[in-house]
Order: sequence, then structure tokens, then C-alpha cells
Amino acid sequence: MKIKLNDIYAKGELTLIYGPASSGKTSLAVKIALNEVSNGGVVLFVSTENELFIEKLIGSDDVLKKLVIVSVRNFSSQHFLITKTLPKILKENYFTALIIDSITGLARFEEDYAKATLMLKYQLASLLKEARLWKIPVILTSQVRAVIDEYEDYEVTAKTILEYWCNNIVRLTIIEKGVREATIEKSSNPKIEGKKFVFKLNGGEIVKLK
Repeated sequence: MKIKLNDIYAKGELTLIYGPASSGKTSLAVKIALNEVSNGGVVLFVSTENELFIEKLIGSDDVLKKLVIVSVRNFSSQHFLITKTLPKILKENYFTALIIDSITGLARFEEDYAKATLMLKYQLASLLKEARLWKIPVILTSQVRAVIDEYEDYEVTAKTILEYWCNNIVRLTIIEKGVREATIEKSSNPKIEGKKFVFKLNGGEIVKLK
């Protein structure tokens, strides 16, 4: 069975794309955004660090008109945006998809990991509520790192929480330079669970999706 891009996410559900640094998480998220726009959609893209890279990947001004990029720089601001501001934005504006890149990246700067974990749970609950209310897909990215400090405990806990809340989970693996493998670890569509597909990167852009 050949996997299409829109097979890996669904309306009314949370989808997690995770993997190590430079595995193509942002690139795949942008590809999904472009897919939505090409089908007449409007995407809200929340970025914690990659706005210029995202705009570079998108390139076209016409596409950027259909993609609203919001930046956040600390976990508290992210929490307020997701739990307080986003519900208002989604109520007052038309969006067909919401992407957050990344949902856990800013937490590493938090001193209180127990509090950060609780905040993450609230954020995911709020996102799932909005996804179901407006019948839109919510795409989340999260990095898995080789860490040797106390943040590792939070990262493991965060992954467990994400696995609980997300209906769909895609793990990215670096195969070789410019080649990535995506494994669908969890899906609301049982026919594609466990399936894999390979894609190529060139300057961060997905140039071939097998």
C-alpha cells in the first residue's frame, strides 16, 4: 500500500512527528502545510525557532498568504498561546490545519520540569479539544535527543504524554545524508499502522516522497 502525505494525519486528531535533530521534522511539517494550501486550505503555523527556514522552504508569496506564521520564544508564552489565544483565533478565523513546531522544544529552558509536564498536558488537552471542535488536523513536532542531563527525564515523560494524546505518530530516522525514513508507529487508520516511507531532503526541502 502506497502511503500518501494526507494519510499520516486526519481532521479532528493530533498527529506527532518526532525524531532526532536534522531528521526532517520541520520539512515534513512544511510539506503538510503546502499540501493543505494546494487543496485550498489556510494553515496556522506556530514556530518556536525556525521562521526564516520555514519561509525559505515555502518560497512563494502566494503560498505565504495562505499560511499564518506565529512565533513563540518561551514555554510560558507557548502555554498561553495554546490554551488561551488559539481558541479565540480559531473561533474568529478560518483555518484548515494547525501546525506547532515544536511542541516540546522550549520546555528545555524551564527550571521546573514537573510544572512543564503539567503545562504540556493542558496544552495537548486544549489542542485536541480545538481539533475536534473545528474538525481540523493538528500537527505537532518533537525532537528526540541524546541527552545526558536532567532534561532527559522530562523528555522521556513528554514522549509518554504525547503518545497518549496523539492519535497518529510518525517517527523519522536518518538513513544517510539527504535520506530519511518515516515509520507510522500509530494511526487512527489501522491499514497504515506500521508502514514506512522514504523521502529525500535537499537543503531542508523534501524533493522526493516515495
